[in-house]
Amino acid sequence: MKLKMKLLIVFLSVVTIIIVAAIFGKSETNSLYTVLLSLAILLNFIIASIAIYYNREIMRELGGEPATIAQITQEVAAGNFDLEFDKESPTGIYAAVQMMVQNQKSMNDEIYKQMEEIGQQDWLKTGLGLLNDQMSGGLDSVTLSKNIISFLTTYVEAQVGVFYLLQSDNLKVIASYGYIANKNIPQQFEFGEGIVGQAALENKTFSRTQMPEESSIIIQSCMTMVIPQHVLIIPFSYANVVKGVIEIGYSHEMPTSLQQNFLEQAMQSIGVAVNAAESRTQMQEVLAQSRRQTEELQIQSEELQTQQEELRQLNEEMEERNHELEQQGNEIREKNVVLLNQQNKMKEAQVALETKANELELANQYKSDFLANVSHELRTPLNSMLMLAQILADDSSLNDKEVKQAQTIHSAGSDLLQLINEILDLSKVEAGKMELQLEDVSLRGLVDKIEEKLRHIADDKGLAFHITLEKNLPPLLRTDGQRLQQIINNLLSNAFKFTSEGEVKLTIQRPSSVPLMDLEAAHTIAISVADTGIGIHEDKQQHIFEAFRQAEGSTSRHYGGTGLGLSISRRLAQLLGGDLHLHSEEGKGSTFTVYLPDNLQPTPKVETTKTTTYAAILDDRANLKPEDQFVLIVEDDPIFTQLLTALARENQFKCLIADNGETGLQLAEQYKPNAILLDVILPQMDGWTVMERLKDNPDTRHIPVHFISGAENTRDAKKMGALGFWPKNTGIEGLTEAFNEIKGFLAKRLKEVLLIVEQEEQKQQMVDLIEELEVQVTVATTVAEGLEQMENSLFDCIIIDVDVEQQAGLKLLEPLYNNDRLTKVPVIAYATRHLSNFEEILLLQYADKITLKTVSSLERLLDESTLFLHQDESRLSEEKQQMLQKVHDKGTILKNKKVLIVDDDIRNTFALTTVLEENNLEVVVGINGKEALALLDEEADIDIVLMDIMMPEMDGYETMQKIREQPQYQNLPIIALTAKAMAGDRAKCIEAGANDYLSKPIVSEKLLSLMRVWLYQ
Repeated sequence: MKLKMKLLIVFLSVVTIIIVAAIFGKSETNSLYTVLLSLAILLNFIIASIAIYYNREIMRELGGEPATIAQITQEVAAGNFDLEFDKESPTGIYAAVQMMVQNQKSMNDEIYKQMEEIGQQDWLKTGLGLLNDQMSGGLDSVTLSKNIISFLTTYVEAQVGVFYLLQSDNLKVIASYGYIANKNIPQQFEFGEGIVGQAALENKTFSRTQMPEESSIIIQSCMTMVIPQHVLIIPFSYANVVKGVIEIGYSHEMPTSLQQNFLEQAMQSIGVAVNAAESRTQMQEVLAQSRRQTEELQIQSEELQTQQEELRQLNEEMEERNHELEQQGNEIREKNVVLLNQQNKMKEAQVALETKANELELANQYKSDFLANVSHELRTPLNSMLMLAQILADDSSLNDKEVKQAQTIHSAGSDLLQLINEILDLSKVEAGKMELQLEDVSLRGLVDKIEEKLRHIADDKGLAFHITLEKNLPPLLRTDGQRLQQIINNLLSNAFKFTSEGEVKLTIQRPSSVPLMDLEAAHTIAISVADTGIGIHEDKQQHIFEAFRQAEGSTSRHYGGTGLGLSISRRLAQLLGGDLHLHSEEGKGSTFTVYLPDNLQPTPKVETTKTTTYAAILDDRANLKPEDQFVLIVEDDPIFTQLLTALARENQFKCLIADNGETGLQLAEQYKPNAILLDVILPQMDGWTVMERLKDNPDTRHIPVHFISGAENTRDAKKMGALGFWPKNTGIEGLTEAFNEIKGFLAKRLKEVLLIVEQEEQKQQMVDLIEELEVQVTVATTVAEGLEQMENSLFDCIIIDVDVEQQAGLKLLEPLYNNDRLTKVPVIAYATRHLSNFEEILLLQYADKITLKTVSSLERLLDESTLFLHQDESRLSEEKQQMLQKVHDKGTILKNKKVLIVDDDIRNTFALTTVLEENNLEVVVGINGKEALALLDEEADIDIVLMDIMMPEMDGYETMQKIREQPQYQNLPIIALTAKAMAGDRAKCIEAGANDYLSKPIVSEKLLSLMRVWLYQ
């Protein structure tokens, strides 16, 4: 239609033009001109009307002006889809264009969104790829961490980054980007500490926005100082195990979700890379170790090759030597005939030597017997003298002079005792086996003691006594003080003895030279004793240092003495690293000079197993902590102490070490160890005395003690409250069992007691007495119930009322006796009445295997139960503490006890009686074994026996055996007293029936202490 319209308009226009042209060509005819002109005008009007009509129709179909549509089209072509349209309802082409623009805009928005997502994914993948490039190449942990934090910080457009790596259970800063360390900010965190530690603990990302005042300046340069306001803290892990934390900081804008997403995706790769780096480091260490071992093997291989070459050369040499030996063999065969003759002669000589050896052994036996008998004859009167002198010295009714005289008597007697000991040890001196006790000796103190002891002798003889101590001497001398004092006392005693007029001088100085010795004068002390006595002829000066020799045979008769003093003095001086020299002129006096080093160093013993000193055994007292468990080892054998220490540490115990009883007591009271390992045979104070003092002290009584001994004596140890007893002959297995027993005891906090009692009132009293927070009491009212409880449970202590079921309580002992498990449990038999003979015999019968105590009061029951349960007395009630203090009163233990003294020497019995009666003891005396047996029959209430060994008619050994043969005396304590003091005497006394042993002269306090041990029943 539009085409037709256009053709019509064109046709009419052409017609109009033709008409107008005709008019202008034929102007002469005006009418026609007018008609034609009118027709042309009419035709143009018609054409214009038609054109306007059709134009309106076209505009209606278009829906708007073409120019507007064209402009919209141009904007769309230029990519601008944000156009405004008429609010009226569009029609036609305009509506179509509007719809097209809107659809194109929606489509473009979707395309842009998809392109943006594709770009983000491409950014993430590119970043992860670049990160993997940064982590590749087999880097170590530090370099890897630096690469990671530098890349991450820059890629996510952050300003600061910190890399924390897990090392030794702590998160430590090992790399950073743009970060300046601040002393106020820690460089490591534990798990759960701070936000970093919390992120690692929870394995969770933390995001924080903070104010400037909350932050420290950690990004800084010369021109700027920036505080991060937005922080991301992201942990990374491998196999769900956190390996570290990365901290990223932004100074202005918050990180986008895309950046956060990238960081979280990167963590998995970082965890894998860090784990790989750590694995590489471990692998490198293993490879390095393997390389070192390979090199060592290579070196060993080269050494083996060298040795093989040497062996080859040796084989060649051996072949040559074999050839030579073959030649020598022929020569040897020829000589064998001669040797056979010589062997026959040697056999004859050997028989002669064996005969001489037997004679020498017999002579040594005679010598030992002689020394033992001399010791006895000397110690017997000396014992009385020392005890009585001590009593006099302690007597407050004497004046000062009389007290001093008594002290001098005691001191002189003690010196005599020391001399007796030296006589007994003469064989040790001659064999060079005398042991030294090195200490720091004060020269001033030594001089004061000597002057106090010997001044009165000089005054009595009218002799001048001068002592000179030069000023250039050291204040202390490192040596054996007892041996040195013995040498000086002997020299001064000889000087006073052989000097009738004039003077005696003691001089201690630095020598100008030392004759015939390897000592340096600058480190030597010369001690000289000079007198104006009879002097010694030059021919006799060497003989006086021989044993039992003096200058003249008549000298011994005129002046007295045995001739041992100078011999022993010279040997002792040599043991102290020096020597003793003499300068003398007959009739003019003598000067004896002892040269000694001022700092004697201990020398290793020859042919002995005890080569380790306690200086080499370090205990743990310097690094004890409150939570530590530690044991105190009281043992004088260093080798065995090392074994005990090693085993203790293997069992997670720290150790304190004491090599004597006194030190052990001090350490026990100071440190309160968890347990004590106590040897029985100790110097100065034996293990039984140490145990008595431990259990007598409320502060140490609860500490479990495990005895160690070379002899089996379990019963006595358990009765004293020991946790266990380990005989050394049981080997290492026994020690392991001992430590297991200690660990089991310490682990068991609640102690269980089985109480077998029938009477309700008595039951309640006993339960109230024993039960504590850490003690649980199980009560049985019949024998059968008690047996059932013992079979079902393991108790720490069993208390039996003897009167259960009409005095049938002791029937429980038989199943205990026959059950190895139950024999280890201590038993307390409670009886408020005197036991019958049958019951006493029954107790004796079972006491050799069961740890059995008999008590007759509630106080004693409390005492024995706390002993066996190892209860801390300080944690008991005040009332119970007072009960225990009353029981442990030393005076109460000895008070009104009856003692039988068996000794044939009236001086000894007088001295012992005096000491015992002063301590409220009743004394009965028998002069021999037969009288002792008779007195035991007459005096039925004797509590303890002190038995001398050397007696006429019936000696102490036989007497004790006869006492033990009688059942009623099986538990009677017997302490053997002997002056013989030879090896094996103690074992012989114990075998004969003694409970314990003391050598004369008797020390009063030690005797009383030992009596308290055995009267503590």
